[in-house]
Amino acid sequence: MEGTELNFRQLLIALISEKKAIAKVLKGQEKYDKLLSEISKYDIDDDEPLPKQKDLLKTLGIKRKALIALMREMYDKFCSGISRHGNYPIEEVEILICASNMHEDYWMISPERLGFLPNVGDRITIPFLRNNMSGGGYFKVRDISHEIENQKHIIVISIDDNILDRD
Repeated sequence: MEGTELNFRQLLIALISEKKAIAKVLKGQEKYDKLLSEISKYDIDDDEPLPKQKDLLKTLGIKRKALIALMREMYDKFCSGISRHGNYPIEEVEILICASNMHEDYWMISPERLGFLPNVGDRITIPFLRNNMSGGGYFKVRDISHEIENQKHIIVISIDDNILDRD
């Protein structure tokens, strides 16, 4: 996706979310140092508000058009730069297993790691949930989703105890 498709807010969120990888990709390119320094003060997961456009304009001492062009250029360079080996390292993997049953009870399990990832349709056993779910600890994998953001790979495995369902 080219940065020209994104507005200020979308660019800001993308740049703040990926500030570590952007710093790596743009290392030594002084043109981006001031803006990178400013966005590095923010964390996308904090409750603090993100910087306003007028604040960035004042801090950087540039006009609106120049700010948007610089942000789009940074974003485009980041997108093309992460394709080179090692520019986007995954620093953390988080696995979430979301179990449900026909009584609409839900359990969230967050293992430190898994030896393998099941496929959609696989049947798995989680014995310690045997008494809490109607399927006796047997589950069918319904969905697996992956999200990669801020050097973190999040894997969500949705399972339920309806193991007889053939879909």
